[in-house]
Amino acid sequence: MKLKYIYAFFCIIVIILIIKENISFYGISLANKEPLQDEKDLRIKQLNYLQYQLHSNNIDDKMQKLFPEGYVFCNVLYGLSWCELAENGNDFQIKRTAIREAIYALHKLELPATVKVFNKDCSPGYGIFYQGWCNYLRAKILLLSNENNNISVNFVKACSRIASAIDTIQTPFPESYKNASWPADVMSAIISLKIHDRLFNKQYTNTIQQWLKKVKQKQDPETGLIPHSSSSITGNMLIMPRGSSQSLIIRLLAEIDTTYAKQQYIIYKRLFLSNISCLSYVKEFHSNKNANGDIDSGPVLFGMGSAATVTAIGTSSACGDQLMSQKLKRSIEAAGIPFTFNDKRFYLIGTIPIADLFILWSQLTKSKVEVKIVNVSEDYSFLAFSLLITIILNFPVIYFLYKKINNLIIKPNIAKP
Repeated sequence: MKLKYIYAFFCIIVIILIIKENISFYGISLANKEPLQDEKDLRIKQLNYLQYQLHSNNIDDKMQKLFPEGYVFCNVLYGLSWCELAENGNDFQIKRTAIREAIYALHKLELPATVKVFNKDCSPGYGIFYQGWCNYLRAKILLLSNENNNISVNFVKACSRIASAIDTIQTPFPESYKNASWPADVMSAIISLKIHDRLFNKQYTNTIQQWLKKVKQKQDPETGLIPHSSSSITGNMLIMPRGSSQSLIIRLLAEIDTTYAKQQYIIYKRLFLSNISCLSYVKEFHSNKNANGDIDSGPVLFGMGSAATVTAIGTSSACGDQLMSQKLKRSIEAAGIPFTFNDKRFYLIGTIPIADLFILWSQLTKSKVEVKIVNVSEDYSFLAFSLLITIILNFPVIYFLYKKINNLIIKPNIAKP
């Protein structure tokens, strides 16, 4: 008897989760709001959760213990997400909050303890990863409000350091750490130079154009994509393109040169994007399904790269592929098991907040190119699969009810002659 109750309780829990997964997957608004407003409310709830985690729970320090750049990414993605939410919006309250929170994140990035993690002897000092992401955040803050003189001064100085390093070294991919270079790390730095020329005088146009030429000379000859890792001296490829780095590279490249980004995206989509039934994902390795993941890729399951898939939401959106972006969003909604509690929304039961930050930043990415509106019929295969799982799970109950009903049927007695 007890076993029956346990089984029934288990079935109820799973059915509730299946219903919840379908609500998240298909973006059904229980509050009966307009889709755009409902989307905005969800992102604010994610920011509410992350704001609490950063202000009160020190998740940046905790993530640093798990990931080499955990502290920087936690703060920079938090600040960038607020900026993305407020950009092109008319809500003064959100804009004011975004500026305040982004500056809060920037101040944490500029603390002496943060800088000590990186090598001062790199070119530029402390490495292009630290310099680039910090200056990218400064640039986004200044796009919202260029009235902060202190940030403007630091931004201009950082742009000068970045441009000087890029102009004077052979490789287009400066050091992130001493004698170590990853092409994805320079992208945010180049964006900051481009934003500088929007906000101030056009000083770095030639630097950016020359940098793009050098990048194209260092592409992987086999795929035509930008390498995952390169020599810090020559820029020659050390590790061939991978899903995690390509998702980030092309997402950022779309803010530098949209034409080049779209060319890269077409190759990337052919080599790395795939799907299982209605779920889309990004492969970490385009030629080796059995390769193991690492700290850059996150968990890799049957070739599916977790970090690559999360970031690809923003990659496809930035390149104008809204259909693929929507498919990837739905895949993350299905796999991430989002929960909303106390006006806060989080994924994976809140176990890895840095994943929430990448998900949010990717979800908030706007297209950098003209988007053609495509009318696509709804795909209900996820719902059909959910129903199949429900039927299989409840088969003993269904069979029991069938037997009960069958026994209640009164069969007519045929009289013998």
